[in-house]
Amino acid sequence: WLDRLLFERFEQRNKHVEQLFAEFNGDWNQVCFCLLARSLGGSVNGEPMELLARSTPVKILAKHNNPLQMEALLFGQSGLLPQVSDGSEYVGALIREYNFLKEKFSLEPMESSVWKFLRLRPSNFPSIRISQLAFVVALAQGNFESVFRSIDIKTLMNVLAVSASDYWNTHYTFGKESGTDCRKQIGVNTRRLMIINAIIPFVFAYVRRYGKEQEQRNIMNMLSFLPIEKNSKLDAWIECGIVPKDEGEAQALLLLRKEYCDKANCLMCRIGHLVWKAV
Repeated sequence: WLDRLLFERFEQRNKHVEQLFAEFNGDWNQVCFCLLARSLGGSVNGEPMELLARSTPVKILAKHNNPLQMEALLFGQSGLLPQVSDGSEYVGALIREYNFLKEKFSLEPMESSVWKFLRLRPSNFPSIRISQLAFVVALAQGNFESVFRSIDIKTLMNVLAVSASDYWNTHYTFGKESGTDCRKQIGVNTRRLMIINAIIPFVFAYVRRYGKEQEQRNIMNMLSFLPIEKNSKLDAWIECGIVPKDEGEAQALLLLRKEYCDKANCLMCRIGHLVWKAV
């Protein structure tokens, strides 16, 4: 039943990937870019981050394979880039680069009001995440299709350990110093979620379209190499004596609670069905 639930979870995520695939006319790199952006945004800014990725063609980013230019494009498109520099060379360079690229490619920025900062840890601010996203794109040179299909989980965790630009060591938003000095690296848990929610679903959808059934199973098995997520919903299962042996089972249990237990779909659940038969 847990194996079936895990496949169901992949099926759910595959629907979103297929929608993006159709929307971008089979451009797998743009699809992966949207998935990565949404994952980096988390539950609060996932939607605006995906909207940012949708409004910024990854082909344009790949043509300007320089982190500063990529940051300029993404910050400019996000609507968060100020019109006037705060006096720093970094912000001034971002403004100059974006103004040039905006005219060159006829780009239209988003409304800055879509971004949420309240009740977020400063390290999760969209300004930090956008800078980190630029470095992820630069790392793959915009060619996610070939990079993420060819490396293992351990390597992925290391590859995604990128940091925002040095400016963000002392800032969380443009023009306002934070009073601290520390590198803003993508954390272990965020990298793990990027792999679970973006990279593995992306590779699964790719293999499902062009590969074989066994390759799909191999992709699903990649979850067994990830550390198990720690959250209260899993703790509730553990208290019942049901301990997931790996991240695959953990994901299956999360789906079981969300789609079956919480919605009282007991008769659609194999365990619930057996319990009702025994009553």
